[in-house]
Amino acid sequence: MTDEGARSTVRRVETADVSDMLALVGSYFDFYAATRPTAAHIRRFIMLLLLRRDAGAQFIARLEDGRAVGFSTLFVSYDTLTVDQVVTLNDIYVMPEYRRLGVGRALLESCRSYCRDHGFPRLEWVTGPDNAAAQAFYESMGATKRRWVAYDMSPS
Repeated sequence: MTDEGARSTVRRVETADVSDMLALVGSYFDFYAATRPTAAHIRRFIMLLLLRRDAGAQFIARLEDGRAVGFSTLFVSYDTLTVDQVVTLNDIYVMPEYRRLGVGRALLESCRSYCRDHGFPRLEWVTGPDNAAAQAFYESMGATKRRWVAYDMSPS
């Protein structure tokens, strides 16, 4: 898929993309001021979806010159209310200097195509309640806010 606004190409991550994905995922941690795991841990995460294609997918966005500028991560899970598998968009990230150029739109469209091509009934995700820019972007793409409130907890 190509987006003319940013002249970017989005495709499913392959083994040759792992080093670029390591850098992008590292930038993602830095952007959110989160503690960055070791490179080995990040690599294991990336390899999971390369080796277990039934578990989900990752997509990488590259500019015409080959520079990697964004990624998305999808995980397949189950939903009782649809009595089916659904896809969770775990991450969508575009390096800050390449935002508002159509890269995020191309990534999200690739995620949507993945769901359509594999027969999944729904693509779902969460975003921060204070992330107004992301919410405006998602709504411009036709997404709707759901009524559910997200929680999490440590297993220990």
